[in-house]
Amino acid sequence: MTAKQRKMFFAYLNTLGIKEQRKDIVLQYTEGRTDSTKEMTQDEVLLMLQDLLIQINPPEYEVQKKEVSKMRSKIIAIASKIGMVELKENFKETDWSYFNAWMMQYGYLHKRLPKYKLNELPKLVSQFEQMEKNIGKVKFYDYVDDILAENNISTT
Repeated sequence: MTAKQRKMFFAYLNTLGIKEQRKDIVLQYTEGRTDSTKEMTQDEVLLMLQDLLIQINPPEYEVQKKEVSKMRSKIIAIASKIGMVELKENFKETDWSYFNAWMMQYGYLHKRLPKYKLNELPKLVSQFEQMEKNIGKVKFYDYVDDILAENNISTT
């Protein structure tokens, strides 16, 4: 956490009247790893500051939430269109294992879709749009099988 981020953190806590909950908040964002801001990763710090700011300015949050949802939906729609994921009628029954594995390995920040922040999603949308353009009408698995076959790589 930089000095500027630390000042922001304490200003946000004071604004929200929750300064005494500082250690609990840090524990929450580090998933119990530490209660010290000095040991937080930059991703943890940024997510925490973003969430605290959202609590301070909730109307702005609703606009951001819609934008995030719109971009995530576009990514999922492209992934479905190219055959990367088969959406089930009951969304919770969808098998996300291949999609999540792909995101971890090839997504530009190598993390699962829900972990991408608002400012990171446009580049991910572009990555999916480019992939859709490159693949065209060919389904994703057929595309991958062709690449593997061209390189004499067996999947068995």
